[in-house]
Amino acid sequence: FIEQEHLLDDIEEKEAMFRNLLIHPKIKNITGKGLMLALHLDSFDEVTRTINRAYERGLITDWFLYANSALRISPPLIISREEIKRVCEIVLESLND
Repeated sequence: FIEQEHLLDDIEEKEAMFRNLLIHPKIKNITGKGLMLALHLDSFDEVTRTINRAYERGLITDWFLYANSALRISPPLIISREEIKRVCEIVLESLND
């Protein structure tokens, strides 16, 4: 199904959108590949606060078990460019709170 629907054809472009839009002083690094990304922040407290603020805005995300100072970005392959923009807006707004 993934191949038939060409769901991987624009993954690199979608990854680049996330990396280009998620610029913020609190984001120390973005690691990962494709649509499995991690935003590295200063601490677990900062990640938890950002997750809670994002949830209040309608975005569900979490942290990595083995890197609790990293916020997970792992949307479905069918995420649209408009949805990527909105996700990034929510993350940035949540970091600013």
